[in-house]
Amino acid sequence: MLDFITAGPKLRKWYGEGERGAAVAQPTGRGGADGGEAPDAQRTAVLVTDVDSATGEQVVLQLILARQEVRLLTRDPAAARSSFGEYVTPVDGHVGDPRSMAAALRGVRTIICTGRLGALLPAAAAAGVEHIVLLTAAGDGGGGPLGSLLGGEEAVLRDAGRERAVAQSGVPHTLVRTGALRSVPAGSEGPRLLQGPLPADLAAGAVSREDAAAVLAGALAPPSGGRREICVLASGDSPAAVPVREQLDNVLAEEQPPPS
Repeated sequence: MLDFITAGPKLRKWYGEGERGAAVAQPTGRGGADGGEAPDAQRTAVLVTDVDSATGEQVVLQLILARQEVRLLTRDPAAARSSFGEYVTPVDGHVGDPRSMAAALRGVRTIICTGRLGALLPAAAAAGVEHIVLLTAAGDGGGGPLGSLLGGEEAVLRDAGRERAVAQSGVPHTLVRTGALRSVPAGSEGPRLLQGPLPADLAAGAVSREDAAAVLAGALAPPSGGRREICVLASGDSPAAVPVREQLDNVLAEEQPPPS
């Protein structure tokens, strides 16, 4: 009952969905942006940069349910705290502001970005962040910075410059590539996970936003070779023959260690 009371409305919505079988994290006491922060030598937090988007919201929920220490970069910390309760630490700022990025990255080990990069990459490199998980589009990227700036979520994800910038940043990274994202229940689009780039003979299709978020939140460990690519595709099976978390575990287990 205490968990239900202290959780924000977005998390409480999940409490009635017991079929997910996920444990709910206990409040950490880090709910305020001015709360105690871990020293950089103790990097334990996961920073989500796009919490105001539908996909970012799903990522936050997945991280909370996985008992992660969650930090949110947001222009409205009060609204974020109201939405997610004491399970998150909101930090006032945005990716376009290097100053707020530097403050938000103290004690952060992994960043999950589902939108624009802004000043994220140089700030992450300067802060010694261990890993960046980037949501991007499967297939050939298109558009560019202008399309990303003027377009919505799909235009941002199809900006091929985002992948190039992350690859050139020097920070270990995971690219999670999806087709169109739909706000439907997890498993309903029969997600299929593949390691590596999208094969030329396959189409990405449309996948559940919740499934994509589960992959983003589940791929927190840095890749052994500095770079990882995961495609989240629609298989046509509904529900999915193999749960997305089990598929992700299999993909990560198949990762090859770097040559000695």
